[in-house]
Amino acid sequence: MHWTVRYVFAVAADRDISVRELERESGVGVNTISRWKEEGRMPNINSLEKVLASLGYRLKIEKI
Repeated sequence: MHWTVRYVFAVAADRDISVRELERESGVGVNTISRWKEEGRMPNINSLEKVLASLGYRLKIEKI
């Protein structure tokens, strides 16, 4: 499982947010979100950004 997916599910679990609630808040399909976890699928950037935003986070690329 990709680290971003682990993070999404960890935050959701800490807040008792279900996959259905993530779908409702983000607009990303429940099947898509479930496949990230169950099948180890890599989320596309648009879907990941939507789900993260629904949790109050954003993806950031920063020069090191």
